[in-house]
Amino acid sequence: ADGGGPVTAEPDGAGDEAAARPGRSAPHRTSLEWLRERIAARIMAVLPGTDGAIGATLLVGQSSAIPASDRDAFAASGLSHLLAVAGLHLGIVVGLVVAATRYGLVSVEWVALRWPCKEIAALAGLLGGTVYVVMTGLHLPALRSLAMAALVVLALVTGRRAASMRGLAVAAALLLLTGPSVLLDVPFQMSFAAVMALIAGYEVLRRPLMRLHGDGGLARRFMVHVATLALTSLLAGLATLPVSMAHFGEIQPFFVVANLVAVPLTALWVMPAGLAGVMLIPFHLDMLAFVPMGWGIHAIVWSAREVASWPAARIAVPMTPGVGLATFLLGLCWLCLWSRRWRLLGIVPMLAGFISPFVVSLPDLVVAPDGGVVAIRDGAALLVAGRSRDAWFEREGLAQAFARPVSDLPVAGGETADGDLSCGEDGTAGVCVLARAGRSVLVRAEDRSDGEDLLPEKLCLGMDLFVTVSPARRSCTGVRTVDRFTVWREGAQAVWLKAGGIRVVSDRAWSGERLWVMRPGGHGVPNLPMAEAE
Repeated sequence: ADGGGPVTAEPDGAGDEAAARPGRSAPHRTSLEWLRERIAARIMAVLPGTDGAIGATLLVGQSSAIPASDRDAFAASGLSHLLAVAGLHLGIVVGLVVAATRYGLVSVEWVALRWPCKEIAALAGLLGGTVYVVMTGLHLPALRSLAMAALVVLALVTGRRAASMRGLAVAAALLLLTGPSVLLDVPFQMSFAAVMALIAGYEVLRRPLMRLHGDGGLARRFMVHVATLALTSLLAGLATLPVSMAHFGEIQPFFVVANLVAVPLTALWVMPAGLAGVMLIPFHLDMLAFVPMGWGIHAIVWSAREVASWPAARIAVPMTPGVGLATFLLGLCWLCLWSRRWRLLGIVPMLAGFISPFVVSLPDLVVAPDGGVVAIRDGAALLVAGRSRDAWFEREGLAQAFARPVSDLPVAGGETADGDLSCGEDGTAGVCVLARAGRSVLVRAEDRSDGEDLLPEKLCLGMDLFVTVSPARRSCTGVRTVDRFTVWREGAQAVWLKAGGIRVVSDRAWSGERLWVMRPGGHGVPNLPMAEAE
């Protein structure tokens, strides 16, 4: 993605020859893509391994060379946002350009007395941020952040507050007008929740921070700087924690510690050195900046690995119901948008949304959207059986949704830990019986589309539901059946076993009859009038 795969060195000077003839050697690539690849190749030549891969990610947006183990460490330590070019990186670049431009202008007395240095520096910062977004691949989160940065610059130029709830509301309205579906996207929810919490939090904490600043001595300023970094990580992390739980199914309890080390290093060391190195490439002096940048990246990688190795650094969380996430976000808006004491009432819905994943009843049995995989909840584990093209993907999704390790269903025979699931009865391989809460479900966990799908009649006695991963040409007489045809018509199936009966919910029933919902068996064709006109 983003203009090419991992950057590798070309033998015998082939890379230099290709660099001299970008149009002829790679006609399918644009000049911008060629430039990004050349910069990434230079970074990785100076900084081999993980350090160079992360440097290429931060400066040109090419992240394909980062090892999977290090990606996992960054995710476990709450630092994965550093590997996705978005608002944090753009803010650092814009801030650096603004500071350098303004300092350069005010250093000349004649210019400082006659020119609007603050406004010029803000416009220069926006221009630098635009160049950075283009160089990193024009990713959608970065473009959204650039739009918000443009509003901040507009506020600075017109003499308004740079960071305010009104400006945030304008940015959100513009994004929603361009595409209302962004409301459900992870970047939109996390970025606006974090910025809203930061604006409201620093309004409340302004006076305590001023008292901490005191006379402005070096020690006092250092204390304010450390406190600001910690508060920023804490406010943004707490505001986005339930969003992360809902979309990624986990909590990183030590994210504040990791960000307290990594974010300052990124802002004050890595990014300034990296930008300087890019500007020094034409003079063949880039090593003077890329090598120090590598020291900072190495420290960040070390901190990510260290925090990820701590006990309980990554806690799995069951799937969050949509109403739970909406309740939390509404409570967050109440807490941040009001200024009176009743704003504290917003903490109640926030807590309710936070604990919702832990109090909602999970399904006892799930049939995957392709109908070829069935999963049964069994205590602290999730037992999965069946084969399909996307089985590996379904297993990962089910493990995240249930916050349980996935293991194979013992279809050949035997009982599970809870004792309410038995397989291989009467020598019928691949057939299991789930008996729970006074209800019974017969599960055929192996595809028998070869025609041998007959079941012993006595297995069907007393069953409330028959579930099979193959098309059921012959099933239990008088028993409700869920098979591949059912899934093809109605989507994935979730089953709850209750003392009062069995509840079966399909994806189709859950989504409802709406224009954007895929029609039964449509394989991705929504119910829109022009959907089939191509």
